[in-house]
Amino acid sequence: IYMDWEGVGELWNKGFSIGSHTVNHRSLGALRETELQDELAGSYETIRSELGADKIGLSYPYGTLRDFNSKVASRAKETGYSYALTAVNGLNGIHSDPFTLRRTTLTRGDGPRTFKMIMNGALDPWLLVDKYGYGIQRQYETGLGR
Repeated sequence: IYMDWEGVGELWNKGFSIGSHTVNHRSLGALRETELQDELAGSYETIRSELGADKIGLSYPYGTLRDFNSKVASRAKETGYSYALTAVNGLNGIHSDPFTLRRTTLTRGDGPRTFKMIMNGALDPWLLVDKYGYGIQRQYETGLGR
């Protein structure tokens, strides 16, 4: 479902939080500096202009450890975003970096038992796959000449 700015404005006026997902939904981790700035600032300025918002959050496209890094987080902060959300599973605490906030994904079929398991760290081993899997994949593809 797509909305025009009038529809987004109605939600904003009812108290919904409206955030950014960049201009073109590109993975930000490997972009050149100018591309990164275009993605971040373009979306940020559009939301500010259309809604008059002064606190805007960012949700990194795809949000895995290969899709953002410390440079991306720094640029998001410098652009004016208030915080940024990742798709990295986990909990946040008082000392968590507001530009690398973790989230926990729950699906329609997840019940109370699954929720409790996730909150107790059942998905934490996937952090290793997310962290190291991309590097292994890149080495494999490089070796194949892709």
